[in-house]
Amino acid sequence: TLSLVFGTLAFMSVFIFSDLILYVHMPNWSDFAGILIALPFAFFFFVSGGKWMGFGDAKLAIGIGLLLGLAKGLSAVALAFWIGAIVGVVLVILGKVRGFKAEIPFAPFLALGTFLAFLLEFNFFNLS
Repeated sequence: TLSLVFGTLAFMSVFIFSDLILYVHMPNWSDFAGILIALPFAFFFFVSGGKWMGFGDAKLAIGIGLLLGLAKGLSAVALAFWIGAIVGVVLVILGKVRGFKAEIPFAPFLALGTFLAFLLEFNFFNLS
């Protein structure tokens, strides 16, 4: 339910904080950033039957794309994967998890990556 609230607020911010209301414009990739960023997560969920990634991550990615746009949203997801990989390796080294069968929730890393990309205005991919 938090993903739904986040996505709804991010969607509303598109209309409140942008100039979409003032004039009709040609759509660009950032208008579809939520869906574009969520598609790989949804694909992993459906292909694996939820074993690789949960559907909550896809729902969260919609809000991330709507909030940050395509470039910063992709940067947030990249940060989330990097931070998650570092934490995962540290947990394996410390013996807290054993092998690749352990499940570590990805949503906290997505939230942290989003926070950092929003706060520090990361744009790793130099899009738009």
